[in-house]
Amino acid sequence: MKLYSVVLSLLLLAAGQASGQTTLSLGDAVPLLNSDFYTGVDQNGSGPSPSGRLTFFGQPSKDGTQVAFWAAAGNFSSIAIFGVTIGEPDSWFRISPDIAASPSTPIAWSPDDSHVFTTDRRFDVATGTEEIPFGYTLQHPVNGAEFYPIDDTSTTSTASGNWLATLANPLVPAGGGYEQVLLVPVHPDGSLDTGRDPVFVTNFSDGLEFDWPHISVDGSLVAGAYFQGGGVSGVNADVSDIYLVKNVQQIVAAPKIAGTMISSLAPTSAADSNVVAIRTNEDAVDNFAHVPVFSQAKDLVFYCEDWNNIWTDDDFFGTLNLSDFDIMASNTDGTGADIRFPNAGNQFVTGLTLGGLRVLYLNGPGANIQLYMSTIETATSVEDVSDPLPENTTEVDLGEGPVPLPFVLTDSAVQLTTEAEVADASGTTIVLPPNQVINFPEGSGASSITIETPISPVTEAQLPPNPFVNAIPIVREFTPSGTQFFPPISITIAYTDAEVDGIDEANLAPYLFNDMTGIFDIPVAPEDIIDRDVVNNTITFRVSHFSVYGLGGTLESAVPASSNTGLIALTALLLLTGAAVATRRAMQR
Repeated sequence: MKLYSVVLSLLLLAAGQASGQTTLSLGDAVPLLNSDFYTGVDQNGSGPSPSGRLTFFGQPSKDGTQVAFWAAAGNFSSIAIFGVTIGEPDSWFRISPDIAASPSTPIAWSPDDSHVFTTDRRFDVATGTEEIPFGYTLQHPVNGAEFYPIDDTSTTSTASGNWLATLANPLVPAGGGYEQVLLVPVHPDGSLDTGRDPVFVTNFSDGLEFDWPHISVDGSLVAGAYFQGGGVSGVNADVSDIYLVKNVQQIVAAPKIAGTMISSLAPTSAADSNVVAIRTNEDAVDNFAHVPVFSQAKDLVFYCEDWNNIWTDDDFFGTLNLSDFDIMASNTDGTGADIRFPNAGNQFVTGLTLGGLRVLYLNGPGANIQLYMSTIETATSVEDVSDPLPENTTEVDLGEGPVPLPFVLTDSAVQLTTEAEVADASGTTIVLPPNQVINFPEGSGASSITIETPISPVTEAQLPPNPFVNAIPIVREFTPSGTQFFPPISITIAYTDAEVDGIDEANLAPYLFNDMTGIFDIPVAPEDIIDRDVVNNTITFRVSHFSVYGLGGTLESAVPASSNTGLIALTALLLLTGAAVATRRAMQR
């Protein structure tokens, strides 16, 4: 299945940044699962399903190699959590036994990807073992006989430790009243960390609630959907808006209100300076928007929105097939326009991989809802900050007098008049200084530079013939392919700890994919590696032309036992991440 590739203007430029217009485009839809899954074939302990199978809300792992998702028998006689390796549609397997639960609840991975959560259930990915329900261990600080019911969840790993973002009621643990966002300290495997205190980071008293809270990778932002309900199938649709809370780390560190777990800085209303309205009935549109997820660089929040305004919780599955959910993107500072990807089909439940920018969603047609993943290309035009160069030009002035060009100019060559910067939401950045010569391919008429994260993994056969490089977990494609630069430019690729888990990070190095051999066998020269920042997880290097670049490294002798390496061939480490969640508590009311 191929979606239309759409390009949408996105006002994402920081104030004062000298750069061209940045656009996003949604790439082709790649099926996450093969046809055997949907027809009900027995595989990897899944058990046969004569009535076939349906997929629901998936969530990518932190390292971007797998997706955990709900699988239901076609007749709903059984419901369980399954997993699949991204880029390998025949690799699906069962994670949990059948569960008496709704497949419309969010799934979250533990920070080390060894376990998955749904509500208060926690499952070991490798064994499928169900742990003691998580919520039963979190007691109310005043009345120790009562427990917080754990609701929608997401997890993150920060410098101050690992946290699980969930929902609970700080005043009435048994339920009822307003549920607030509770950050629960956890160990890497998601088990409760009793050495640190849970803390409520919201304390809304104006009715605002954060359905499906999602915490950014650095723990500084929490987004949620304010589900206002009210929908009746065939009469009127549900309503939901997107908000976020910023400065979460400061809220966590502040003293608590006496006798409670509530931070004294927790916002109490939508008017609080730490609350940002992202999608709130703008332009008189009162649609259902839900499932916010942050990009790795946390400058964007993605979500989905029903544009024909049909979806209602009281007829969840019936109206889902009739709805027109599209993927949306907004700046997390609340500025600029909200961007819609108006693709054919029904892109329900947006989720992003960490690291590179890839999106996971459900799509039709009709009742045949299946899981797909697409790339999101980030393109920046340099047309408004450059001048064309005549083809007969043999020397250029880079600011200190004429110097000869090292290549023959094409009919699409330009020279920048001011500095420009190209960046995607993963933190991958290209710096283009003033007077930079960009020699776009002959006849291309190109004026934009694009960054993309491929979906398919680097296979073992594509690894370089270097015995010290047995994994390439991070890949970026820069286009137009073959574009030349004078002088060479610097590229910074950002990555996550999860992506390089088990790799000797200090020796991580960039490799160029060789189109002639089909291998990443062209190393970037050591003198062209400008900076290697293992603290902030970036590597910066010089290039003179565009192609596909991967970061390769050596597998450490002892990979942490908690990681799900038993499920993945480490010599074929997959690419970056993806995530997707959906509308849950909204769906249970």
